[in-house]
Amino acid sequence: MMHALSQAPPEIETLAQLFAAMEATQAIRTTAVREILDGRTPDPAHAAHLERVLAALSPSDGGGMTKRLLLPDGRTIAVDLSQERKELEKDLVFLGSGEQALMRHLAREIDGFDDHLEAGRRFLGDRRFNCFFTDRDGTVQSYHGRYATAVQSANSAVFLCRFAMSRTTWPIMLTSAPLRGPGILDVSAIPPGIFAYGASKGREYLDRAGNRGTLPIPPRKKELLSALNKRLLALVHRPENEVFTLIGSGLQCKFGQTTLARQDMDGSIPGDRSLELAAAVRELAAGLDPAGEHLRIEDTGLDLEIILTIEDETLGVKDFDKGDAVAYLDRSLGLGIENGPHLACGDTPADIPMALAASARGAETLAIFVGCDGTVRDMTREKLPQALFLPTPDVLTALLGRAANDG
Repeated sequence: MMHALSQAPPEIETLAQLFAAMEATQAIRTTAVREILDGRTPDPAHAAHLERVLAALSPSDGGGMTKRLLLPDGRTIAVDLSQERKELEKDLVFLGSGEQALMRHLAREIDGFDDHLEAGRRFLGDRRFNCFFTDRDGTVQSYHGRYATAVQSANSAVFLCRFAMSRTTWPIMLTSAPLRGPGILDVSAIPPGIFAYGASKGREYLDRAGNRGTLPIPPRKKELLSALNKRLLALVHRPENEVFTLIGSGLQCKFGQTTLARQDMDGSIPGDRSLELAAAVRELAAGLDPAGEHLRIEDTGLDLEIILTIEDETLGVKDFDKGDAVAYLDRSLGLGIENGPHLACGDTPADIPMALAASARGAETLAIFVGCDGTVRDMTREKLPQALFLPTPDVLTALLGRAANDG
């Protein structure tokens, strides 16, 4: 419920101020989630703070979802803040009026919301899952134009935590983002100790006790990626290229992989500049690994993913995928992957190996995929014939929140 602001909203005129404002909401949301999980009423100050941030994200002309913000070099960039605002609005409903009010809000926003929930509850049944593997962005979190501002909503965190605590033994968020820098831990509103995290596509992890582990990488490959990262840093620190660190994924030096944004969802970067950056990155990689044996570049159209290859006994040299991550986490954490049932949730073909690896030793594995177009659905059904498809991350997290009471 909206009410008069008790304080003036923070000034958000630069991209740096946007990042700082959204970063502050992470601590607020995490605290609110902890209070709710403990059975307490969240402090009204949390909603008041979020409301001030929402007001600050509104364009000065009062219309649209785009706000022009200053870059460090004095230029401006048009930033679509629709997703940040939508997540804040949902949290204000959730914290101010409660869970049922949020469900009514989602039912108005999403076609067939109640039908999807019912289909999902039938799909899950009363199973208690050994492993719950879930991707983050696009699966339990809507895509944002910038990773650094994609702070998880309090309602999403509460629903995921309830499901994790009541119906799973090993809840693991498996994401291509790193742990920090910004990474999954910088944008999560889940309190510590509930989920384990497989970051950098599972090459590094943080268990529920706070212990960190990393996949062994051959020294030569480590040296190559480190050398490339130094050259990428020099590239993006040129004044004309600094904008690439401020859009989309920015520059993320992950463990065993590096991501550099060349475009964002809003198409803020002129096409020729985006392609010039991609060519420069490929030239840097080729200078270090001319044969392409150790460094592979995947261009998503938005991001350049530079990935270290691994040696597979059957397939030879291949990219590390989420199936390899599941096997590594099983060895490292003692997941007992042979003991099902498991639940795997994703939204892209990159998540299919995660579900397949969970079922590789014969354990029953359910798969839920979110927001897939026809091509991805067909690809998923070919590998996972029994997969359930849901339209949005909000439907999945609401389903998991409801299912927490069913098992």
